[in-house]
Amino acid sequence: MLALLPFAIEPGTKNVASIPYVFLYSIHLSKSFEIQSSIVIENAPLGIQSGKAAGLTVYAVNTGILTREDLAQADCVFDSMAELLEKLKAMD
Repeated sequence: MLALLPFAIEPGTKNVASIPYVFLYSIHLSKSFEIQSSIVIENAPLGIQSGKAAGLTVYAVNTGILTREDLAQADCVFDSMAELLEKLKAMD
């Protein structure tokens, strides 16, 4: 099952992408997902580092601002959202 888990952050919070618990707390709030089956989708190195620090699988989408090398810490790097969507459909 694929689902997006939105997570609201207190206004003014700095460096949210570098806080691993944001991802873990989102999974906890869902009450139906487990860490082992969750995937973080990011487009920035700090978010990738945070997801990895939380022990999660991280997919990165190159939105054109950074290079593939900048996103290389992710478990998988996609060149477009369409490419990511194809991967997610194949997993479902």
